[in-house]
Amino acid sequence: MYRSLEEELGLLPEDVGSPVIGWLGWSEPASCYTLVATVRARLDAAEIDRRREACHSTFEHDMAVWLPFTRRAVSALVEGRVCPDGSRRWSYLAPLVAREAWRAAQQVRA
Repeated sequence: MYRSLEEELGLLPEDVGSPVIGWLGWSEPASCYTLVATVRARLDAAEIDRRREACHSTFEHDMAVWLPFTRRAVSALVEGRVCPDGSRRWSYLAPLVAREAWRAAQQVRA
């Protein structure tokens, strides 16, 4: 997982907290196993964006945008409502990742 964080986002192990694995299973659309894990970054959004833009695997997230992590925003994503760009072209994994991130955040607050 740390390799993926560095390769795809330019984040090093010291830039994030301990990973929490929320889901592991078969992804039918991708025909592969998928792991959903969350980490809390120790960097602000601007620094994460700077590093993300500098890494070599930007094609994997070239349309990424920051969303507020609110119940309303997560619900919109899970329900497939309009994306920030005005379309409905969420990644097929977006609803699963949003649910797991929300669940992990609730466990931290408890």
